[in-house]
Amino acid sequence: MPPVGLFLGAFGKHPGWGDHFSLGLQTRSLLMVQQVFYEQGIVSLVQSRDDRWGKLSSDEVNPFGHVFLWHRGHQHVSGRLWASQDASGRAYFPMCVCVHSVGVDLSWLAGHVWPELASLHGACIQDTTDSVDEPGKRRLSRQAQVLTLIEESKERLRVLLNLRRERSPPDLGMDDRIRLLHSTVSGQPMLEKLPQVMFRFRQCMADYAPRLKEWNEYDRADLRPQLLRLPVGQATPEESLLFWHCFLRQHLDERATMLLLRPLHSAWLDMIVGEPTPNEIFCLKANARKINVEPCANLEVPSDFLALASLIQEKFVAGEPAPPIFENLDLINPGKGSPPTNHGQQKRQAMRARWVSRWTRSAPTKWTKILLTGMVICISGFVAAIWGLSVVKSARVKEASDYVLAPSNHVVAIVINSKVEPARKALTSDLRSKVEAEQAAQIKQNYQEVMRRADAALRRTNYEEAKTYFDEVLKEIPDDAVASTRRADALKLQEQAKQAAEKQQVYSRLMTSAAKAVRENRLETAAADCLEALKLKPEDNQATVELAHLSALREQARQAAEVAKQYRAAMAMAQVAEAQKRFEDAAEWYRTALKLDPGDQPAKEGVLRAQKLEQLAEQQRTYERLINEADGALQKSEFDLAIQKFKAATDLRSSDLHAVEGVRTSETRKEAEFHRLVEAGKAAMERRQYLDASKNYESALRWKPDDKDTQEALKWARARLMLWGNSGR
Repeated sequence: MPPVGLFLGAFGKHPGWGDHFSLGLQTRSLLMVQQVFYEQGIVSLVQSRDDRWGKLSSDEVNPFGHVFLWHRGHQHVSGRLWASQDASGRAYFPMCVCVHSVGVDLSWLAGHVWPELASLHGACIQDTTDSVDEPGKRRLSRQAQVLTLIEESKERLRVLLNLRRERSPPDLGMDDRIRLLHSTVSGQPMLEKLPQVMFRFRQCMADYAPRLKEWNEYDRADLRPQLLRLPVGQATPEESLLFWHCFLRQHLDERATMLLLRPLHSAWLDMIVGEPTPNEIFCLKANARKINVEPCANLEVPSDFLALASLIQEKFVAGEPAPPIFENLDLINPGKGSPPTNHGQQKRQAMRARWVSRWTRSAPTKWTKILLTGMVICISGFVAAIWGLSVVKSARVKEASDYVLAPSNHVVAIVINSKVEPARKALTSDLRSKVEAEQAAQIKQNYQEVMRRADAALRRTNYEEAKTYFDEVLKEIPDDAVASTRRADALKLQEQAKQAAEKQQVYSRLMTSAAKAVRENRLETAAADCLEALKLKPEDNQATVELAHLSALREQARQAAEVAKQYRAAMAMAQVAEAQKRFEDAAEWYRTALKLDPGDQPAKEGVLRAQKLEQLAEQQRTYERLINEADGALQKSEFDLAIQKFKAATDLRSSDLHAVEGVRTSETRKEAEFHRLVEAGKAAMERRQYLDASKNYESALRWKPDDKDTQEALKWARARLMLWGNSGR
């Protein structure tokens, strides 16, 4: 199996780069496209001194915006280019994305790779970095955007290549070929313009004809590239590339390169055969006013070439190999060992054109071949008749020598002397049998060929084409049972395919609806859609897997709903407890809610709030207890205890007036009691009641143990009490 590969690359100008850039040019073909097509072609034309593009008037300029296909041997490079600019705003050069394909059919490229290039084109021209303010960051963001788009396209192409079938359908189907041939160009069908285009093609491309002996005798680079602008009618850009590639590529040597350029918004296609130079790349920006779309409109085409052109068109529509347009060009051999030069090329082309014209006029046409075949059959019959007559009678043989055979198309007429009637009848019967046998063989061959094509169409599931072939057979042989049966089978298969397509369409719609319902969290609706899809395709694995996934999602949703219910209940209980100032219970309920939803912020805040409120409540209870104890101690004249309790209360609430006032009152009353006891002691000393004085002084020292005067007064009272008793002198 030949190697298969797709290689995506990009180059040119983009707002994400300050100058020319290139990405992913991993193959020699991609590098050659950049070098030959972009650097040596576009860049040199823009920067040339004569400024050929700059000299074009406004109505002669065609802007950048093309699709192209470069055929190189058994490989293709297809791509798109469009007008772009760099980060500095210079808009002279385009940006180009292209794919180098190896071992991949052109029809597969048209169906899969070309739409991907169109999608990549549309994504690259969209600027999603308007929200970035800084120019440097915006430029880097644009680069990242392009790199991401290219990598995503590579991944999609890799998946498509893995799913590719080894055999692809033809580049263009029969219906597409007929439609494009009958499309109008300047008010005329394309079919009427093709002979002139083909004749012009034969004149311009003679150096690139197949099987030329001098091709290998010198470097192909010495061959001058040829440019031909072709009409496209109402074909899309991709269809026009396929049409002209399929129509003209078979007439060129397999070693010749062919570049097709189709503007996206103009009705022509440029074909460059050979290695392009700036002279040919000039056509990119030159519109129909500068390079005529119909250079061969007034070209006189010889009548014998018209027959060849008609045959080529018939073969093209049927999808069969066409006769070479350069018939008998291999007779041209201008000499060996001397490479052609530019000044002698026109002379060689003229000589080849004369040979082609001479051979075309002398080449056998379809009817000439039929006449020659009839002559051969008649001569063979004549020889057989002479031999038979020689056995019967020599005189009859002599008279039979006057026979003259006149072939015309498929009928053989005999002019004979009336004296040899028996021999004439025998000869006529023999010739008629041979002609009928030839016709029967031809009919059988045609029948087998049409049936083979019908079978091939059935294998391709092209039931409409197969039905057309069977109708063709039944038109010639109405009672053919095989064709009738196969046609009925084709209609049955077509109906089955139609029903399968409708079922697949409904199935795809249901699966799409199910996927959308899953995204919108409508799991019951998604499950119903999957069940309907399984009814259509019970063996489908995708719907079964999706339904199992939905069951798991529904179970998860049920569990999540139960957890959410418990969470809401816990939060409600916590709020009730918090309102009732049962902060410890509230904190516990908040913790329960947090276990059900560990990341829930309201539950976290509730726990912290409840704990803080619980601490505040505990402080309030302690404060009230201290105040009550201090008030009781003050009432009992336990001033130290009262002061201690009041100060502890002020530690909890430093600005509380009751506690501060309690401390002050307790200290005042303590001081007053101290002075009262001291004065009472002094009075008792004056009355010489030393025992009472000692008691008063002791009581006063209980309030101020460190008071020196009171301590001395107590010693003095005790000394007097010991000397003189309670009532001294």
